[in-house]
Amino acid sequence: MSTAARGVNIGPPRFKIAVHSIVWLAKSGCVLSSAMIANQVASHATFMRRVMQALASAGIVESRGGREGGYILRKPADQISLGEIYSAVSTGSADHDCTVDCGAAGELLDFALAFLMAGSGKIAGSKMHVDGFTHWRLPQWFRVVTGLVEAVGAVALIIGFWEPSWIAAGSLLLTIVGVGGVLTHIRVKDPFKQLFPILLLSILSLILFLLSIT
Repeated sequence: MSTAARGVNIGPPRFKIAVHSIVWLAKSGCVLSSAMIANQVASHATFMRRVMQALASAGIVESRGGREGGYILRKPADQISLGEIYSAVSTGSADHDCTVDCGAAGELLDFALAFLMAGSGKIAGSKMHVDGFTHWRLPQWFRVVTGLVEAVGAVALIIGFWEPSWIAAGSLLLTIVGVGGVLTHIRVKDPFKQLFPILLLSILSLILFLLSIT
C-alpha cells in the first residue's frame, strides 16, 4: 500500500515555503516584510509570519521592527543548511496553520526535495558542504558520493508517488546516509545543535522505511 495513501505524516508542510522565502531574502539582500515574501512565494501573510517567526527563533533570519521592518538573513545563504531549515519549521508546526497542500503526499515531496537539494549541493561543491567535509576530515570525493546517494534516494521517493515499492529503497538509502552523518558528527564531537537536524532526518527516514515495508 502507498505510504501516502495511509496518511503517514513524515514532515512539516512549511518546509517548501521556508526554503522559497530564504531564497527570496538571499536574492533581495535587504529587509522584506512578511507580506512581500508571501506575495513572492504565493502564500498568505499570516501563514508567512508564522514561518518567518520559526526561522527567526532558530537564528536563521533576523526580525526587524518599525515602519520599514521585516526580515533579513542573519548569515550568508551558503551557510544555511536545509537541515537547519527543516528543523526550524518542524518544531511546533500545526496542521491547521497550513495554506498549502498538507496531505501526506505533499509532505513526502517536501521530504524528498530536502534530500535532493542537499545532495545537489554536495555534488556541486557548495562552500558549506566543502567546508563541512574538511571539518569532518573526510575526502572531497566522499562528499560527491554522499551527494549522489542522497539524490538517488530522493528521486526514488519521488518515483514512489507512482510506484510505492520505490519508497522503501529510497528511504533505506537516506536512512543509511543519515546514520553515517550522525556518527560523523559524534566522531568529531560537534555540538548537539549541529547534530540535531541530521538526527531528525535520519529518524524520519527510518520511520518511513519501516512503514513502507509493513
